[in-house]
Amino acid sequence: MKLRAVIILGITWSLLVVGFQWIAGNRFKTQPPDDALSWTSNETTPASYINRPYLLEPVMNNSVAWDSEYYLSIAIAGYDDTPTGAVNDNGRMVSKNYAFFPFYPLMIKIVMLPFNLFMRPIAAAALAGTIVSLLGAIAAAAALFLLLKNNDETNHAWKTVCYFLIFPGSFFLAQVYTEGLFLALTFGTLALLKYKKPGWAALLAVLAVWTKIVGICLIIPLMWSWFDTCEKKLNRITILKLLYVLAPVAAFLLWYWSPLGRSFYIVEKLFFNRQFLNLASAWQNWSHAFTLLFTGSPQTGVYHFIEFGAIIYGITACILTLKKMPALSLFGLVIILISLTSGASQGMHRYILAAPSLFILPAQWGEKHEIFDRSWTIASLLLFGMMATTYTLNMWAG
Repeated sequence: MKLRAVIILGITWSLLVVGFQWIAGNRFKTQPPDDALSWTSNETTPASYINRPYLLEPVMNNSVAWDSEYYLSIAIAGYDDTPTGAVNDNGRMVSKNYAFFPFYPLMIKIVMLPFNLFMRPIAAAALAGTIVSLLGAIAAAAALFLLLKNNDETNHAWKTVCYFLIFPGSFFLAQVYTEGLFLALTFGTLALLKYKKPGWAALLAVLAVWTKIVGICLIIPLMWSWFDTCEKKLNRITILKLLYVLAPVAAFLLWYWSPLGRSFYIVEKLFFNRQFLNLASAWQNWSHAFTLLFTGSPQTGVYHFIEFGAIIYGITACILTLKKMPALSLFGLVIILISLTSGASQGMHRYILAAPSLFILPAQWGEKHEIFDRSWTIASLLLFGMMATTYTLNMWAG
């Protein structure tokens, strides 16, 4: 199976997902509010969208929900835009936009330029954001294929890509969210390391850091590759390659010491209740989420069942692939653990997408067992459709 087939599959997948969301959005009618979490009831009533213009634009509205408004706001009006809300930091109002990294909105801003000539700004941004995400999804699929493709394992690489595209949380790749672009940069970094292109890998890793904070975890495969390829004695080439390894750290520090970084931590702490290794809060929130599996509403129980399922599956997949693919598995495991311990008990089925083991492990099993292959495919597509529909109808999907 050639790379061209992967790209064609990615394009077909993009059209099918966008088309499915159009059908779901027009066929179903919701009965708000959504009681999945304690706070979603107040965010999913008809009145919730008053004065939220970025979520009301009809163009590509099926791909726009929740955090999409922040990316659109940054792309159109910058970080200090007010319609998305602000938090009070000792008398200083800080826009919620600062909780989101700049590279994805920058790509939206660039891609929307020609659309600005004949479309309203929000419509142009929504269309541009969808395009960036879909191109990212296609690039991520291609990079994953190249990462796993060997002369005798093309079928395994192909099956892994298929499982990646139908994984339930992968519907986020087609939305105005960072996942499509971030996974393109992440899997691209990993693929370039395989083909011994450390300079280009470092560049993509830098851009990944400026897309999502967990991009800093790419230092793990970068460092692993450096240890594997560096010579015993220190020389100019070895030092240069070490600088490539440190590139994502430098990118993170550049952002961290900037006004963007300082405001990020304010908004994350005061509004989104997230901090690095916020163990006490994470334990409390996840313990409460576990009790809600059995005592909460049906919507709450199903939501947390998916969350805990994602956590258990993600960690298990990384552990089971650790022996054969230590760098990839460790990278995925660290991303999962950082997301798990940030404080809030939500969104794990989206955060784990950056772990390649999620798709590599079932592809290995699917090659050997046809019943597993068909069962995994059916289960993935059913959950994919349910979650994509939930998002399309502006209910909480994580």
